[in-house]
Amino acid sequence: MARYPLEWGWHTDPKNDTDPSESADWSRETQQRYPLEWGWDAPAEPKASALPTFMPAMRTLPGSPSLAPSIILVKSDSNDRLSPGSSLATPPRRGTAPNVEPTPDNPAYQAAMDKAVGHVVTLPDGSRVEDPTSETGYLMSPVPNLQAVATAGRRIRTTSADMMKIPETASGTIPYAMWQLGKYVGHGGQFDYQREANPAGGWIQYPHFRNVSNFNVGLLGHQAGISQGTLLWIAGALSALSGRPDFTQPYFLKKQTADFIRKGYGVSESGVFDEPSPP
Repeated sequence: MARYPLEWGWHTDPKNDTDPSESADWSRETQQRYPLEWGWDAPAEPKASALPTFMPAMRTLPGSPSLAPSIILVKSDSNDRLSPGSSLATPPRRGTAPNVEPTPDNPAYQAAMDKAVGHVVTLPDGSRVEDPTSETGYLMSPVPNLQAVATAGRRIRTTSADMMKIPETASGTIPYAMWQLGKYVGHGGQFDYQREANPAGGWIQYPHFRNVSNFNVGLLGHQAGISQGTLLWIAGALSALSGRPDFTQPYFLKKQTADFIRKGYGVSESGVFDEPSPP
């Protein structure tokens, strides 16, 4: 195989490291060239398909108004190549990006606002519950109607009464009631609106729903037939077990927590959540 030069260089004055082409009397024809790199002639393989030739992807400089980037594959000796000028890229399009934010009537938007802001709690008689710690001055909740809490409490009371009538199930009445309390108003329970289970572990906190969550404890407890003192004792014991007791307060409950449990219990005692009498 014969060798051939891949790149040529020019002999310069070793005492002068400047570029000789900058001088006025420099001429390429008068300089002596020498090869910088050698290559080798290789015989072509008779059955090898030629490689495709690619044109530049950017036809014009960036910023040009006629910029139209595309990738063009030029046909080679092989029959499975695209014809010259065939484009593999989608021509660029102009327009306005769509708005990806949900609209106010979107269910996802409404659910997010229910958790972020909430609603003023409205009792069955149309009245509201005052809350001096709230920006609105009233008790806030992700749902405005707490009738479901009262209904769950009455279901606990009815089931407990039925269990007490049967000797075989009477001893399980208290464990059943405790289990139901935890299910509905325990940490992360159905009506514990201030906490939500985090798939990554722990809780997602909604501190602006703390008061309504404690209000629900009182409402559910009264409808379930549990005395207020017993309910506060249970809540205090759970608070101590969770590591947040206040030993300076009765039942080891923080004053604000106890106040809203009592408020929920008192509203339930007023009869506003009682089932209407049958006609």
